[in-house]
Amino acid sequence: MVKRGSTLALSAMALAVAACARPYRPDSLLGPPAHVEGSGATVSSAASQVGCLDVRVVAIRLAAERAHHLLLPPSAQLYGFVFGNRCDVPVRVDFTQVRATARLANGARVRLKAFDPRSELRPAMLGPRRLGSETIEFDSPNNEPIASVCVDITQFADGAGGPREVCFGPSGEVVMPRPG
Repeated sequence: MVKRGSTLALSAMALAVAACARPYRPDSLLGPPAHVEGSGATVSSAASQVGCLDVRVVAIRLAAERAHHLLLPPSAQLYGFVFGNRCDVPVRVDFTQVRATARLANGARVRLKAFDPRSELRPAMLGPRRLGSETIEFDSPNNEPIASVCVDITQFADGAGGPREVCFGPSGEVVMPRPG
């Protein structure tokens, strides 16, 4: 995935290559939400099961200085996805189907667009009992204050079943999805 900041691109690429080479132990990504602060970033995550995939969605909030250094726009929202195939058969993974929606401070909802200038987001297969990861930048069409962001991973994998949405507050903390 092409990123605006070369440092981020290299670290994300290295993480993805290393993660894809590792076997996956079912349920190891599942568990309660997590929150970590330090080194110019705040990271929060929540997990869900989507068909054969265990998926942990990670909200990455960078300090303004670090975001500027990586050439990210102020409204950019970074999300990491770590996913493991718990089944004994390959499973389709499709990042083109991940949807991110921001709820603005005024209550309006705005769809965020994945930063993908080279159209590299496309369906792929993840082998049985394998682990993968990806980082995606979602851009807001305006610079209004964001109250929360919900990432819908319902269609991320085949056989997903019911809605699977993970929501994060303005500081990246995990919040429950709000109806309406």
